[in-house]
Amino acid sequence: MALDNVFGLTVQPLIGMVSDHTMSPWGRRIPFALFCAPVAAVALATMPFVPKSAVPGLIAVVVVYALVMAMWRAPMVALMPDLTESAHRSRANG
Repeated sequence: MALDNVFGLTVQPLIGMVSDHTMSPWGRRIPFALFCAPVAAVALATMPFVPKSAVPGLIAVVVVYALVMAMWRAPMVALMPDLTESAHRSRANG
């Protein structure tokens, strides 16, 4: 759980900065969702199938999951203001 906090302090701001400067046909934030969501889903689905004797493997899957979710969070939080007019943002956040 400490890695989640470390990734939150290091990875999220860096990926947020990168997503601010990304220009793609899908926009600034969507490429991160298209990459990170499937990787996170596979990592999460893999966790129950790691053998009990392979603790390092389980730790590796958990680290990958935490890293990918940290990469996903900043662009997805910034996506709502990109898509919602400023007059409707308070209702959209609710």
